[in-house]
Amino acid sequence: MPKNTAGGSKHKKGSNSESSTSKKAKKLFENILSDAREGDGPDSLHIGKVQRKLGQGRMEVHYIHEERLHTVKALVRGSLSGRGKKDAFVDVGSIVVVVETGMDVGVTHEIMGVLTPQQVKDLREEMNLDPRLFQSEKADGAADGIEFETPDEPAPAPAAAAPEIDIDNI
Repeated sequence: MPKNTAGGSKHKKGSNSESSTSKKAKKLFENILSDAREGDGPDSLHIGKVQRKLGQGRMEVHYIHEERLHTVKALVRGSLSGRGKKDAFVDVGSIVVVVETGMDVGVTHEIMGVLTPQQVKDLREEMNLDPRLFQSEKADGAADGIEFETPDEPAPAPAAAAPEIDIDNI
């Protein structure tokens, strides 16, 4: 249901409120920045980019760790779904915080939070993140990721065509 901005009873009451999901996301971001400044952040925490949706709350995420690009299937954490979808909406191209769960079977990574563009800008200034993570995927000549080849010259005709075989004579 949309926010009541037209007036009426209690329309000013919710203007200064902030949902618990966005509060948790801000607190998580503050903790990530403070760990980055001190240099003692956990090794299992990574900044990644969502490449595609897989369904049932799972996303394909690319992140760079030790100069290698890793692709994982990460599950959206339960605290991000439901009521907080508007505040922390995970979509293709979103920059997310991915953490390793420590389990070997099933879900090995989990999406902890979604970063806003301002938070991404602040994080890039604080940490030395790989610029490959922030490159756009679309090529100049591509339309929706589909490229068509146009041959420059027509294909040459075969030099010596094989003689036709008459099936009736066989």
